[in-house]
Amino acid sequence: MDYYEPHLAIHESGHVISRMVDLYGIGGQVDFIKISIDEDHGGTVKAKPMFTDEELRKFNLERYPDLELTRRQLMKEAVINVGGVAAECVLNNRPLPDLTSSKEDDIASDLTKFQIYCRNILKTQRIDASSPSFFMDMRKLNLMLFNDALNIFKTEKHKTATLFLVESLESEKVYTGNKLTVIVEEIHRLLN
Repeated sequence: MDYYEPHLAIHESGHVISRMVDLYGIGGQVDFIKISIDEDHGGTVKAKPMFTDEELRKFNLERYPDLELTRRQLMKEAVINVGGVAAECVLNNRPLPDLTSSKEDDIASDLTKFQIYCRNILKTQRIDASSPSFFMDMRKLNLMLFNDALNIFKTEKHKTATLFLVESLESEKVYTGNKLTVIVEEIHRLLN
């Protein structure tokens, strides 16, 4: 097996960039609270998600009258959740993950949350989990969305913006307040 060294700055930058890219007609959100790779602050991107963990676990179609918009929002959030892994695959030669394995109870895991988003996307398409085709539909959706995430980091401007943030995070470690505003504005400039 190939040795793989995780790279937290690339991972967290991947989440940031995938959030800022306009995917599926859902604009690039920039409502960040914190971007950090500092161990004391936790390696994390804090931003207001479109869906809370509770909404994801107990996804109820009746709460979302516009299922097409909801499906696209779920797709965008799924890509954001695997954006860190995708950035590492492209920029740090990380092996592709097994998208089918996740721990149901570990909602903090990027891949588990990705799976939950995918299941909920299928619900918006009225595909029942007990349907014989559910596994194949889920697998196709997993591959399609992960490929969308990978493709973000293959374009030159996204790669440039990601590497800029990686370098910035490696020197600054934590961005909040005014520093966060400045770094997000610079990333936005690089993306456009």
